Amino acid sequence: METIYKTFLKYLNDEEKEKCVNYILDLLKENSLDIVTLYQKILTPAMYDFFCESKTKNICIWKEHVRSSIVRTIIECTYLFVQKERKEKYNMIINKKIAVVCPVEEYHELGAIMVSNYFDLLGYAVTYVGGNTPKSEFKNIFNVLNFNYIAFSITDPYNLVQTKKTIDIIKESDEKIKILVGGYAFLNNKDLFPKIGADYLLQSFEDILKFREGDSI
Repeated sequence: METIYKTFLKYLNDEEKEKCVNYILDLLKENSLDIVTLYQKILTPAMYDFFCESKTKNICIWKEHVRSSIVRTIIECTYLFVQKERKEKYNMIINKKIAVVCPVEEYHELGAIMVSNYFDLLGYAVTYVGGNTPKSEFKNIFNVLNFNYIAFSITDPYNLVQTKKTIDIIKESDEKIKILVGGYAFLNNKDLFPKIGADYLLQSFEDILKFREGDSI
């Protein structure tokens, strides 16, 4: 895995999008890599393994956005492999619906997309909503759509306040729905999730798998 990571990281650092995408997809096709390992051991570390050199310090944000764009393309290209692994490796179907969202002002979506694919692997009916979802959208959503869970992915700790306000709206609309949260914002604040009204903190695929095992079919 170390060799795979170093090869991929070189392509990513050089911003060679085509090589990045083809390299990962070839490994998935050859069954040399699975979705969970790809997300947890390759893509997530690669996003954090970023150093802005002095010669490019004036365009650090630019380069970080390019990096994120390449990784997002890879994640989106893996969807067919998610479906394949769900059938062949996990073979789970559960009659539960979940929406994966980012709260208002949260624009970091990569973690949320990966989380939605994790739930998909484990047989949930997943709706990926995406970043910067306005609080007002949750006032009437339950009159139209019937979800068992709403999962929030939160990267920026400053967005926890907005998340709490959104959760309050959800609970007022449907007190039976369960709220799942995860993301970098809880990395050093694992005890915060009940304070913002969430029911569960899920920080990894292993956490989601344990949650799934305890869920009723």
